[in-house]
Amino acid sequence: MQLAQAISIFAGDQSWYGVDFDGTLAKQTKYSPTELGKPNPEVVAKVRQHLDRGDTVKLYTARAENNDPKEIAALQKWMKLHVVLHVQKHKHARC
Repeated sequence: MQLAQAISIFAGDQSWYGVDFDGTLAKQTKYSPTELGKPNPEVVAKVRQHLDRGDTVKLYTARAENNDPKEIAALQKWMKLHVVLHVQKHKHARC
């Protein structure tokens, strides 16, 4: 996957960048609610670059749709460890 496909900008009241989790930010693995793939270094670096510039970056993933507390906790832990990005428990209206 091209990096340009991994990071997308959404225009609106406040622009932000969205990044998918499985197969983009994290390398694709067999699905498990709590065992997440290894970081994709190229995409993680790009996300950190945007964060360092002060851009808003949001994680876009279907993993949070079922509101499973264990799955949300695993995502939050992974993001804190590898990216330092807050995981919200709801889907953004523009996605």
